[in-house]
Amino acid sequence: RWSVTDQDGRYEFAGLPAGAYTVSVNKTGYVPLLYGQTRRTQRGRVVRLTGAQSVENVNIAVPRGGVIVVRLTDRFGDPLSGYRVAGYQHRIVEGRRRLTEVAGDRMHTTDDRGEIRLSGLWPGEYYIGALSALTPANATRIRAPQTFYPGTASELEAQPVTIGTGEEVTAAFQLANPRLSRV
Repeated sequence: RWSVTDQDGRYEFAGLPAGAYTVSVNKTGYVPLLYGQTRRTQRGRVVRLTGAQSVENVNIAVPRGGVIVVRLTDRFGDPLSGYRVAGYQHRIVEGRRRLTEVAGDRMHTTDDRGEIRLSGLWPGEYYIGALSALTPANATRIRAPQTFYPGTASELEAQPVTIGTGEEVTAAFQLANPRLSRV
C-alpha cells in the first residue's frame, strides 16, 4: 500500500491487518529511506501491528539528495546528445571490489546540451560512465568503449566525484577516442 503525506508531512495507513510492516518514503530529489534507516547499507526498522492496534510517530526525516550534473563532449568540445550515462560505486561482489551501477539508478541519456542529472543520491563517492547509444537511427556511429570521468576508457584510471547531502556538483568530460583497427 502507499499513502501521500499532507502539507505537514503526516500520513496514515488505515485498516491494515496484524503483521510486520516496512515503511519507506520516496520523493524526487530526496534520498529514499526506510523507517529507522540512517545509512544506505542499514536495514530499516519493522513496524509490528497486532489486532486493531494503532501505531503513531513512525517518523522519517528525508534528506535532500545530492546531484551530479554530467556534461559530455567530444574532442572538439561539442556536446554529445543521445549517450547513455550511469553512476557507479565500489562494492564487494563475490569477494572482489568492483564498480557496480548505483542501485535504483538507470542509464540516463544525454540531452541536446550533452547533459544529464543524477539526482537523489546519498552522500559519497560516485564514478561516472558514459557509453554511446546505438539505435537504428544512429547505427553508423562508431561504438566507443565506455568512458569514465575524467575522460578515460580505463576503469582503473576513473576518478570519483564526491557529493554531500543536498550538494550539486558538475562532472564535465570528453568521450575517450576509440582506437580503430583493421582486421
